[in-house]
Amino acid sequence: MQNPLSRRAALMASVLISPAWLTPGAALAQDAPATYYDLGEIVIYGDTAERTLQNTASSVTVVGEEEIADKSSAATVNEVIADTPNVFIPGTTSAPIIRGVDSDGPLVAGNAYLAKPLPRATMNIDGRYVSSVELSAGGGTTWDVDSIEVFRGPQTTSQGANAIAGAIVVNTKDPTFVPEYSAQLITGSRNKRRASLAASGPLSEDFAARISLDYTTRDTFVDYTNPGFTESGFDYDFSSFTGRAKLLWEPSDLPGLRVKLTYAHTDLHRPTNEQVTDRDDLENDLEYQDYMDVISDGVVLDAEYDFANGIRLSNQMQYSEADYDYEFAYPYSGTAGRDYETFSNELKLTFGQQEDIWSGVLGLYYSDEDTSADFANTYFGAPFGAADLAYRTRSAALFGEATWRFASDWSLTGGLRLQRDRIEIEGTTSYVTERLDYDETFTEVLPTLTLAHDFAEDWTVGATVSKGYLPGGAGTNFRGGTYYGFDPEIAWNSELFLRGSALDGALSLSGNLFYTEYQDIQRSVANCLDANCEVIQGSMIMNGERAHAYGFELSADYQASSTLMLSGDFGALQTEVTEFSDNDGTKYEGNEFARAPGYSVGLSAAWDITPDLTLRGGARYVDGYYSSDTNESDTEVDGYSLANMRLSYRPNANVEIFGYVDNVFDNRAELSASRSGAIEIAEPREFGVGVSMTF
Repeated sequence: MQNPLSRRAALMASVLISPAWLTPGAALAQDAPATYYDLGEIVIYGDTAERTLQNTASSVTVVGEEEIADKSSAATVNEVIADTPNVFIPGTTSAPIIRGVDSDGPLVAGNAYLAKPLPRATMNIDGRYVSSVELSAGGGTTWDVDSIEVFRGPQTTSQGANAIAGAIVVNTKDPTFVPEYSAQLITGSRNKRRASLAASGPLSEDFAARISLDYTTRDTFVDYTNPGFTESGFDYDFSSFTGRAKLLWEPSDLPGLRVKLTYAHTDLHRPTNEQVTDRDDLENDLEYQDYMDVISDGVVLDAEYDFANGIRLSNQMQYSEADYDYEFAYPYSGTAGRDYETFSNELKLTFGQQEDIWSGVLGLYYSDEDTSADFANTYFGAPFGAADLAYRTRSAALFGEATWRFASDWSLTGGLRLQRDRIEIEGTTSYVTERLDYDETFTEVLPTLTLAHDFAEDWTVGATVSKGYLPGGAGTNFRGGTYYGFDPEIAWNSELFLRGSALDGALSLSGNLFYTEYQDIQRSVANCLDANCEVIQGSMIMNGERAHAYGFELSADYQASSTLMLSGDFGALQTEVTEFSDNDGTKYEGNEFARAPGYSVGLSAAWDITPDLTLRGGARYVDGYYSSDTNESDTEVDGYSLANMRLSYRPNANVEIFGYVDNVFDNRAELSASRSGAIEIAEPREFGVGVSMTF
């Protein structure tokens, strides 16, 4: 299914690289009403240094507090960012796909699980990088969150080795010295229940604290109908609990000093997938289904001192633990577990302001992650497999970035990161007689260069180029009973970008046109046990020599009047594996990346019918794609569209009562297909009502 950019995509691309039509006095401005409503300035916190969206070269979408609140039925970060251009969530139990690249790494099914592939996109919550299993389990709660920033494309220079696909930065609300209280209750279809609470306020003149709690549960929409279903006693419903506490110290006798301590706990349960074999009746006639539990705890200590002369020194230290249990259902009875323990520290010195001739940042980063993985299962009661492995990843980086504003309307930014990653894997598996003892160190120099031009007061265009990187590793090959290694992956990314606003700030537009060339791209392939690949046991990770992706993202917001807000976005993507030598003879060359839609388009509106009554709605269309890199016809899925609506009423300034309908037309859209005949579908229509209160 070769899917080149459509005429519509080509037209949008021409708009992106020819922005003169949006300058003041252009036709659009002439036809606009006389009164405009300023949308305000957006600040990006997840880049190397804080900067406005206007001065950010990376392709980034920011979901703010109000927009998150408007999606109150979406309990996880993954659900909220599903409307982001060129970001795709291929199921209710899947991690994001960013520009066609899996954020949680190559497929971790079967023996590829033993390779523990590193995430290819980071999710950073208040400075804590979540594990790959947390990422695929939803990425955390959206309650009491200030903003979510979604970066597309390699972010290795700013975020480190595990950001070759992009980065998701979640900023939760900080303690306040003015008392704040908020709560939320939601009930909906399939026994959807959500209860949330937050409280913030001063403890003394110098100390403030904040606590937030969020609990969500719902029944699975799948009906397991096989008469021989093996584990009817398993709990296949969804539940999650997140608790967070923050303590802030701003001493009055030391102005400029700010110290913050954050503790977060998460406990979640869900099935490993939510697949059906009959989408109309939401039935699954397979014989068994597995489930998983994840428990995590993290502590982050932030210290910052502003010298009030353009220089700021900050340090962020974090420690976290996470336990992951994967429960196999009969006939593959048993448990696979992973225990994570992570420590990291980042020290940064920031100097100058955006308008200064020189500004920039210098930093040091170190992290140490210890992971133990073990499992033992049986097949019809007989021993089938076992593993006891220890993984350790130690990373160190020296990074810096400097911006030279060599003219009032021109700036040049250069960044460099020296990254060093040591990967150690040792232990045994029942599939190989020898002991695995893997110890490799990978060192990369990761540059980035950006040239920007302010061609009008509120308009900026520019170009940027950067290098992305992901370390190598080792895994188990069932065929021949051996261990194998895979090489690091490199990506060179080039982008043109446009940022601007018009109509006195009522219209804002952001766009990026990109081309990414991958070298030694890490892909998951079937672990064939015979020469013709007729017998498959799990998967393994291999390097494809060359691949590329290109396309663009374009987003616009328009405050049409004091009562009407309009938004739209368009994402276009073309991917191709250009060179891939698979040992088993499977052909990948010329194929598209798995789960990489050719384009998506989204439209939304918010209408204040009265000062107390607001109607919001949105629709998104996603183009068709293949579910696997092999591009087999039985893994091809068609394009689909989904729509949501929300009506809210505010009887006073402190209370909001709302009702919502997700997937308004109950489209049982196919999101991912497998050889077993089971498919991932869009979550069926959900009705719900809720109330939120703030004081």
